[in-house]
Amino acid sequence: MGRAFQVLSRRDKTVRGEIKSWEPGFVLCMKASFNGPSVTLARGDDGIRMIKSSGRPRADMTVTFRSIDAAFLVLSGRIGVAQAYAQHRFLLSGSIFDCMTLVHCVDVIEGYLFPRFIAGKILKRFPQKECSTVFVYCQALLGG
Repeated sequence: MGRAFQVLSRRDKTVRGEIKSWEPGFVLCMKASFNGPSVTLARGDDGIRMIKSSGRPRADMTVTFRSIDAAFLVLSGRIGVAQAYAQHRFLLSGSIFDCMTLVHCVDVIEGYLFPRFIAGKILKRFPQKECSTVFVYCQALLGG
């Protein structure tokens, strides 16, 4: 998810438009549980980039899933972000406005990462793709 966010922040105008509202240097931390694995992303001039986090990074927004199982359900496409929110599967620390832009970005990213038969179950509407899914996967896997 983090690498796809990186790629699409440079390639997809919807994702670029959403993250424009974030201040340069805005830091987002997504944690799989309170003590579980995490990914830290920062907004740079050219889009989102993953950053190494030693210890507890200063984050403008933190999304913490209540358990690794909850993170797996969302990140594997079994449930959508809206359903996870309704079921209280994650906690948010930060601005609700920024979180709504993140949710919109995640919807677009899931539209690229998941096949239509999976994405159709978790998204209200399928996003318009501006590049191929294969391109996004290749760039994400190669660190682009």
